Amino acid sequence: MENIWTQFSSLLWMMITGIVWGAYADAIHIRRSLRRIPAWKRAMGDLLFWFGSLILLGVGLILGNWMEIRFYVFCAFAFGYMVYAALIRSVVCPLFRKGFQVVGLLGYPFRRFHERIVFRRRLWWRRMKRRVAKEKGE
Repeated sequence: MENIWTQFSSLLWMMITGIVWGAYADAIHIRRSLRRIPAWKRAMGDLLFWFGSLILLGVGLILGNWMEIRFYVFCAFAFGYMVYAALIRSVVCPLFRKGFQVVGLLGYPFRRFHERIVFRRRLWWRRMKRRVAKEKGE
């Protein structure tokens, strides 16, 4: 049996992991709500989200409990998420939303530059196809 301080520290680490997981889930949700995403990209995003969640939970288990799985560990994880949802979410979500909007605005000139390059490449490709078709027709 481990001493009480070791159990308390693992409980605290799992609560922190639950809080961080709640922030991670909200960040993904807010990022997804700002843009329209095709279904296949949404599915890939879901897979990456759950993969990231597993990594986060694994790191929390390693730091807090040395990969020993006990009932109170998951109770602490759930309690940490509930603390996040009740107390911290109302502060963090607007910050995430503003942060993603600022990053989106900063990326706008680069996105426009990329769109111009892609448009010109497509236009060049169409001209080449027409030229080749015209040469074959003559």
